[in-house]
Amino acid sequence: MTLKGEQRLKCKRCTKTFSVGRPHRRQQTSHENKTVFQMLVGKVCLSKISEITGLAPKTVYDKVDFLYEQCRKFLASREGRLPEMEFRKLRIATDMQDYMVN
Repeated sequence: MTLKGEQRLKCKRCTKTFSVGRPHRRQQTSHENKTVFQMLVGKVCLSKISEITGLAPKTVYDKVDFLYEQCRKFLASREGRLPEMEFRKLRIATDMQDYMVN
């Protein structure tokens, strides 16, 4: 079964068909993405995220990679519209970054 809009491909060698799903389809625990994201924003260390959620460390790292890509796509789509937006007065604000050194 494929979701609407997914591309179906057919292997020329074995003639089996398959679909290339969206990134979140591969995740068994996609419901944990929100929890992991909130903990990352709350500056919880990765080992503690693994302990609290019960996810394997590799799964936590995979989720971090997934969330990073999602954030990049979100920002790219939002900031891509800036040139066509009109502002009466443009104000730009920046924030400080925290660096944690172990």
